[in-house]
Amino acid sequence: WGLTPALARATAVTVIYDSAATQGVLRWAVDLGLEPKFLVKAHQRALRIRACYPHPDESPTPTAPSSKCKPSCKGFKPPVVQSLVKWRSEERNPIPRMKFRDIYAYVGTPLKHTSQVVSRCMQVLYMQALQAVQTMGLPTMLGVRDLWLAVQRITNVAGHMHLCERDMDDMYWRIPKAQVIQAQVDTAKWVAKWRRLPSIWFSIHRGGDHSLDRIGKGASSQFWTIPLTFVLKFLRWELTHNVLVCFGRLILKQGDSGVPIGNCISQQASEIWCLWCEHRAFDPLFNKDTSTQWKSDLLVRSRGLQVRVPADAAVCLPGLTEFVPLDAHLEPLDGVWASPKRHLAEMPTLMAEGFDGWWEPMQYTVGWFTWDGQDIPIIIPALWDSAPLGRVGKIVHAAPRKDRHRLRTFFEQFDPVAAILPELKFRYSPGAETADSDLADLRTEQQACTHTPAYVHTHTEGQTRTATHCAPQTQITPAFPAIVMARLKDNIYMILCNMQQDLQTGMALALESLLQTIYGIAFKWELHTTQINWCESMLTRYEGRWALFRKGVCLQLPVSAQRIQGDYEWQKWTPVSSPNAADVIKTFLPPLALKSVWHASDLQCVVINMRSMFWGVGANHYPVAWWKPPVKRFLHRYSLHDVFHEARFEAWVRQGAAAFPHAATSD
Repeated sequence: WGLTPALARATAVTVIYDSAATQGVLRWAVDLGLEPKFLVKAHQRALRIRACYPHPDESPTPTAPSSKCKPSCKGFKPPVVQSLVKWRSEERNPIPRMKFRDIYAYVGTPLKHTSQVVSRCMQVLYMQALQAVQTMGLPTMLGVRDLWLAVQRITNVAGHMHLCERDMDDMYWRIPKAQVIQAQVDTAKWVAKWRRLPSIWFSIHRGGDHSLDRIGKGASSQFWTIPLTFVLKFLRWELTHNVLVCFGRLILKQGDSGVPIGNCISQQASEIWCLWCEHRAFDPLFNKDTSTQWKSDLLVRSRGLQVRVPADAAVCLPGLTEFVPLDAHLEPLDGVWASPKRHLAEMPTLMAEGFDGWWEPMQYTVGWFTWDGQDIPIIIPALWDSAPLGRVGKIVHAAPRKDRHRLRTFFEQFDPVAAILPELKFRYSPGAETADSDLADLRTEQQACTHTPAYVHTHTEGQTRTATHCAPQTQITPAFPAIVMARLKDNIYMILCNMQQDLQTGMALALESLLQTIYGIAFKWELHTTQINWCESMLTRYEGRWALFRKGVCLQLPVSAQRIQGDYEWQKWTPVSSPNAADVIKTFLPPLALKSVWHASDLQCVVINMRSMFWGVGANHYPVAWWKPPVKRFLHRYSLHDVFHEARFEAWVRQGAAAFPHAATSD
């Protein structure tokens, strides 16, 4: 505590400086050019100021310190607790409401610039580790799209599915600090082995261009060259010493366990820790005791929930085995299935037909549940569009070294959205026929040119890998149960495919125990309704099948009785009466249209996403000059003007305006 908030902040800054100097972090940061040299003298000044502050064990007195001893370090302040106001819409209660969220603000804190540079080093390490080892981690929100497309390739989305989500309960505060440091060390070893490097150095661009950050030593003065030893030393100081937070007169400490939240490195530290836990669980070199721990935890959980556990219940984690495409002409590369004739591929062909048949992502089985005599595979999706460098980076990395330069030149002007559209056109999941006249022609065209899923998976017993009874999912072959799962930050997304209710209950319990065994921290179930929101994607049943949409999309216009109670995406858009509303809408709609393409499972879902956007334009009564020119430029750029005729989207705008005679947004 401090006599005043200013004294509390100055005391915290003094302690932070003192610990940084004592641990050798301050001097090393100055020597690397990350901090100015006067900070060393500032620490000496902070030591002189310390005598002016009351001791923490003394009782507070109204006596103010001498005016000759100023209680603040000019230009710096410690982390403080602040509150933010935000909208919150719950799936069970769709009426939007306001809420406050407390955050830790690190603006102007000591060594913040060094913390930012170290976080960029850790981000480079994490992105390299995603390519070096196979885990459940999804680096971006587009990973949900890769997750769903993996399900489409393996099984029939018109079949029975159960989607569920588990969140790590207070992950940042429950992670053991010792494991965080060990995770960074082991991950660096894996990356160094994969890259064939004797040691790890980071080259960080001084101008702030993150795309130029890489592993290696800087080639010019435009880069900082940071050794791994400094990153580990600074991380250890951040975890154990830079944990003070001020709240008024109080000086709080973020506990002796976990990762301090709010600072620049907390996200990267937790991501690398999760990756480390997953790789150790899936690698046979480390997971010798996983099966025993899983069985013990499963039996304990089943007693409390009164769930029957069969006598043959077991989990096998033999390592990665790939799904084999039925298309025999594809050959395996490093994480990619590729055609032997890929050297004949031309850009117009890829833009017209997509990448299917030329390059396809490789799905993996990491383990098996044995339950009542059934072998149920645990599948993790391959990163494709959410990969660190996208699908192009994945293809270039998988190619032989002699071909990589040619591939980079070939894909130099490549736009992934232009290739996604033909893939969505050829991707169709059978379901009920649509009654929507806007989509009937599109559905007929899609049925005529659809591809069926074309993968079987393999089973590993001992050292022998053979194809199993699990055939590809078509309307002829029987369905097989499977689990597809992935992780985005602290959220675990799980899809249980083709399971009856009793098997679903058993697999949900088995997954609970498996996640507890992998991470060792508490989890909680996330409740969902018929519409499941994962990041910027929405998964729901539409016309008898599961489909992927953009988050917040409106599937049909509401009737008058529903308008007051509903929660529609356009209600939070900028009101037409707001200052600078025209500029906001002109820059807002093209990215929203781009999301409508990314977050869609087929071309029909793209149409529904775009239709919802145009309904919102009409519901808010935006002038034509605000929205029509930028949208038309977007449609022409990606050749979507053939699908979205001007008369069609103008009709959607009129429908939205008629459904909401007054502007839908609230001031």
